[in-house]
Amino acid sequence: MSFFRELKRRNVFRVAILYLAVSWLLLQATDVLSSLLELPFWVGKLVVLLLVIGLPIALAASWLYELTPEGIKRDSALGTHDTNRNETASRLNRLTIAAAGLAILVIVADRMLPEQNSPRLVPNEVVTVAVLPFVNVSAEADQEYFADGITEEVLNLLANVQGLRVTSRTSSFSFKGQAIDLRTIARKLGVSHVVEGSVRKAGNSVRVTAQLIDVESDAHIWSQTYEREVTNVFAIQSDVAGQIARVLATALSADELSLIGGRPTTSLAAWQSFVSARSIYQSRVSRDDIEKSMSLIDSAIEDDPLFARAHSLRAALLLARPVWNASEENAEAKLQSAFDAANYALDLAPALGEPYFVLAEIALQKGELETADQMFRQAIARAPNNADGRDWYGSFLLEAGYLDRAWSEKERAAELDPLSPLISWQVAFAAVTVGRLEFVSEFTRKARENGWPGWQPEAIEGGAAMQRGQNDLAEAHYVKAFPDRAQQIADAFAAIRNRNIDAELRAVLDGLIAYGPPGGGRWHVEVNAGDLDAAYATTWSELDSSSLIAADGSGGPARLAIRWGGEPISPDWWFPSAGEFRKDPRFAELMRSVGLLAFWEKHGWPDLCQPIDGTLQCR
Repeated sequence: MSFFRELKRRNVFRVAILYLAVSWLLLQATDVLSSLLELPFWVGKLVVLLLVIGLPIALAASWLYELTPEGIKRDSALGTHDTNRNETASRLNRLTIAAAGLAILVIVADRMLPEQNSPRLVPNEVVTVAVLPFVNVSAEADQEYFADGITEEVLNLLANVQGLRVTSRTSSFSFKGQAIDLRTIARKLGVSHVVEGSVRKAGNSVRVTAQLIDVESDAHIWSQTYEREVTNVFAIQSDVAGQIARVLATALSADELSLIGGRPTTSLAAWQSFVSARSIYQSRVSRDDIEKSMSLIDSAIEDDPLFARAHSLRAALLLARPVWNASEENAEAKLQSAFDAANYALDLAPALGEPYFVLAEIALQKGELETADQMFRQAIARAPNNADGRDWYGSFLLEAGYLDRAWSEKERAAELDPLSPLISWQVAFAAVTVGRLEFVSEFTRKARENGWPGWQPEAIEGGAAMQRGQNDLAEAHYVKAFPDRAQQIADAFAAIRNRNIDAELRAVLDGLIAYGPPGGGRWHVEVNAGDLDAAYATTWSELDSSSLIAADGSGGPARLAIRWGGEPISPDWWFPSAGEFRKDPRFAELMRSVGLLAFWEKHGWPDLCQPIDGTLQCR
């Protein structure tokens, strides 16, 4: 008798088919129950593993034993033509059909369940996530920094994943220690999912519990507890971030996997200094915050000279120093130091995104518009959830005249960090520039509510009032923002109302900076008073004439005449009230000289300008 016939005689094939049908039924049932009962993600994997192990056991049993009316008997005890075999075969066929039928019923039932009962997500859907501060449940209160560090690192790792929109640290940590329900937090942050957890550190061991929650359905999609040595805390962070990204049905690229799977530093001390420095930098409201962050980051690099992300943050801090201190000496040297630090960070970790944002800003300050655009695109591809970077890119687009795209980037920055006071007032300024005045008060209010101490929100509201033609209200806002300049502001608005700048005011204006609110700068007074000759004189005075691009394309890149940090192109040129300035034939010459005309020819025309009959026509 052939082996094939013997397998058939002993019903091995029928048992195999029945086993597969029952396995299919169990897998379908597990899938449905996992959704309904919020079972851990590993349950499905366990069922598959057990079924794979069980298959050879079932086949071996069908070879050795036979099911008869008298019970299970060894095959060797039955005759070759025993009638029980046919009855067993019929019974196996019926069971197979029943199992397959039940599996089909389970599939149909699953399809009929309401979508909201299942926390599973559609692949490639953009998911919004906030990582809330993990609660420190250690016996020592001073371990709070350790819990915060784990939270920030999980947040940072998730922020590098395409397909996830992750709220920044500034906004997420604003709820630390507050007894607020998750739905309220999610609504304020504009997210659909929340990550929360706890950290208990005792001696050299740490226990971390993390869970991912679908806020709308209050479903716990994933949870896990880790118990590791403190030296292995980076593995916990990477595992939490990787698991959450996968649970949210997000495909991870090779670069994202390298960031999530990699150990950021070999030194816990360096890591803690870095986390503290990043926390201060992301919440910055003053020059002192920049200096504190720099001191900490220098300590991190001293502890681990090969810590790529520390070098990346140092580059951002070096770039920020002149911005926060207009009297900063050696600004050019600081810019070069930022350039070197950013490139060194990329040498150590090419997948990082933040250094590209820094390189983009440096290129922009040097007037290298094409390089700036390329660097911004590289940065966003690698760090799509970097709120500061999105804000910077929005500012570049604003200065380049791409007003709709600029507004989209500014809105994205506000979505990523909705409670950042710095980003809030910068979005408000963008709203004035692009004519979205209905958004101004919302974002100036957010800036104040979240602790911004400066004059910018009040001055921006003054700018919005000017765009509406409410000069009296605008003047009141500016006086409130700059009470020590009340007379200058009053004189400036008198000139705007009278459409005339007299000699006395001219002398005052000549002593002011070029751009700034009326009473603080001269360009807006000149434009709104209708003195375009003076406005263009002010514009050209800001630029280094030896750097400008000639009619034959030689020269450049354009740069500022006085360098302390800043771009040679200005968002002020695109204010709604500057229409007459843009319509003037000299505007086309200005755009060519600073490099924007060549940039537009390659990348598309700005919202308010088009080439018509060989000349640039703007409105």
